[in-house]
Amino acid sequence: QNATDIIFEVDDDGNFIFANDFTVKILGYSKEMLLGRNYSEFIRNDYLESMMNFYQNFKDNEFDFPSVEIPIIRNDKTIVWISQKVFIKRNKSGQINGYSGIGRDITTLKIIELENINRQEKIKKYNTIINELSTTNFSIYDSLNQSIKMILQKATIVFDVDIASYWFYESDKITSDNFYNLESNAYESNIILYKTDYPIYFQAIEKETIIIVNDVYSNYETSEFVETYFKEFSVKSMLDIPIFVNGFLTGIICFETTRNYRNWDNEDISFARTISDVISLAISVQLKNEADKILTYKSDLLSAMALCTEKFLLTKNINEMFLETFDLIGKATKVDHLYYYEHDISTKLIAQKFKWARENVPIQITELQKLNYDNLKEIIDKARVKKPFSAIISQMENSFLKNLLIANNIKSILILPIYYQDKFSGFIGLDDCYFEKIWSEDEIYMLQTLANNISSTIEKNKTESMIYESEEKFKLLANNIPGTVYLANYDENWTKVYLNDEIENLTGYSKNDFLDQKIHFNDLIQAEYTDFVRNEIEMALNKKTAFNFEYQIIRKDGSLIWVEEFGDAIYKDRKVIYIEGIFIDITERKLSQTILKEKELAEAANRTKSEFLANMSHEIRTPLNGIIGFTELLMKTELAEMQKKYMTTVSQSAHSLLDIINDVLDFSKIEAGKLNLHIEKIDIFENLNQIIDLISYESSFKKLDLDLDYDKKVPKFLFVDVLRLKQILINLLGNAVKFTEKGVVKLKVTCLEEYDKSEFKIRFSVTDSGFGIADENLKKIF
Repeated sequence: QNATDIIFEVDDDGNFIFANDFTVKILGYSKEMLLGRNYSEFIRNDYLESMMNFYQNFKDNEFDFPSVEIPIIRNDKTIVWISQKVFIKRNKSGQINGYSGIGRDITTLKIIELENINRQEKIKKYNTIINELSTTNFSIYDSLNQSIKMILQKATIVFDVDIASYWFYESDKITSDNFYNLESNAYESNIILYKTDYPIYFQAIEKETIIIVNDVYSNYETSEFVETYFKEFSVKSMLDIPIFVNGFLTGIICFETTRNYRNWDNEDISFARTISDVISLAISVQLKNEADKILTYKSDLLSAMALCTEKFLLTKNINEMFLETFDLIGKATKVDHLYYYEHDISTKLIAQKFKWARENVPIQITELQKLNYDNLKEIIDKARVKKPFSAIISQMENSFLKNLLIANNIKSILILPIYYQDKFSGFIGLDDCYFEKIWSEDEIYMLQTLANNISSTIEKNKTESMIYESEEKFKLLANNIPGTVYLANYDENWTKVYLNDEIENLTGYSKNDFLDQKIHFNDLIQAEYTDFVRNEIEMALNKKTAFNFEYQIIRKDGSLIWVEEFGDAIYKDRKVIYIEGIFIDITERKLSQTILKEKELAEAANRTKSEFLANMSHEIRTPLNGIIGFTELLMKTELAEMQKKYMTTVSQSAHSLLDIINDVLDFSKIEAGKLNLHIEKIDIFENLNQIIDLISYESSFKKLDLDLDYDKKVPKFLFVDVLRLKQILINLLGNAVKFTEKGVVKLKVTCLEEYDKSEFKIRFSVTDSGFGIADENLKKIF
């Protein structure tokens, strides 16, 4: 009894029959509470099955069990770990009659052991994710935000926190666009905390202090957040680590718990530090990527400028110059719009002459097509001193230009003045509709050089202005004609030297494909029309007349379309040098003609069928009426019983055939649109009862219930074609009785809508308890 070990005995069923005082003391039970109870009642549930199996699996010659460590439930529901040795008790016959055991309390050792296991598992888990993140190639991510979101999401799960966020540091505020909430598995953005509201916290962070807070409500450095941030997000514990890149504070990584308080241990703090180092690495990689992008951007811009300079030297037309070069410059600078405005010195007005837009970005149309000096005062003032104008629109002073730019959804702009004979002659403009782009000095310098090259090219082409104007007029006309206008050389392939933009809609190929002779229009003509087209053109040219004909071409996507071509020759010295003309897509017209013909044929066939059915029905009904009449007369004479039976069959068959013929006649009238309705005032209930009476014999014969259910809202008198109504309802009820073996057939009349006291929408429906209509037949009927 004085031993400091747990000593006990149980019977062969495992019920306690003895326990020393130390056992009672350490378990917290009285002897009365302990004795008689089964040992399994005190084992923690998660160990119960394994312990039962352990003590039940023994050999007959065994006298004891190996020592085992088990968790025991104390009276106060706490757990005590014991190391236990059990001996088998046998009677003189060798049969088991009980067990005795001795154990000692190893709770303290077990807690240390479990803590070490948990610690090792946590370290292993932390190391796994750290190794994964440390070997991640952050250069494949498009932005720093993407990298940080990936890091935060992985770290949150492993770190067993509820919120993980990264805050970009600025001297007056911190901003989080990467605020990850594990419970909702979602990110929040644009959360801003200002230094003026949280000076204590900012002071701690700026001193490179790691903020470790187990309870946020009892910490000085986080006291400013109690009534705001902590309340909003239910934060309980927090671990914040400042992040430095190249010696400068760039951000803070923050881990927070909301479900329970967290005592951050050394492994937690080390893990958080490592995650901050990983983010520092991601930032450094992103900075390098940005530097590489800038170098690539400058290289692309210089390459585009070199190509543009080559085109400037070769161009004969200002509009073509912009058309060929603005796309290069626009894509290289990644702007949304690129435009050229021309200054008319005589009128002192500035007008837009050319505009390019990035793909999927609309080309805005300025309400004022011509702007004066006052409208563009900021630009004019800079141009007078030969300097470019750049601005973030939101930061401009209120003016006409600012309002104009805002109306066109422009965020930032760069204007490069152009001079002709040292006088301001216009400007090149670039803008961004989505970001407040700040133009660097290098960009402005390179683009100003481009603007100077444009000035030189414009000056060179001024001598060809008349030709330019003529071409512009022709293009304006051609691009507004509802067809593809062309000018072709008179050669074997009728090589195109001009095409309007409609050619791409017509063929699927760009006009450059034709102009660069990558493909010839002749190649698209369907084979069966090739000789026909060539012969028609040659015949017209020989007669010196215009030509017009239709044929099919094969589009780029492989589809066939119909084309109508109008054309004529251009002569010089009585020789054909060019062929000019227009292609018009007439596919829809051709299709309409075909459909119209098919429709007329179908309608004619349907009319013929209906007329045939009507004539045949009349032809058959005439002799059939004679058969029915004479049959009825014959049945009134004295006939043998068998003869009466035969004549009854003949009469019934003749009436059935007459009903079928009448139905055929009705269908033909409906299809021909010649069915006339005889509308009259009737007592609907009287007629419904008549219909029920007609069907009742057959329903009674089959022992079916035949019900009439009508809505009290249905008026007694209706204006209908009673013959057709009866015909329909009798047909429906007859079919219902025919295909119902047992149960009920119901005719239901319901008032669906009452428009006024004289107009109603009434539904007649027939339901039955029969086997119904098969799904495949439903599709055929309805």
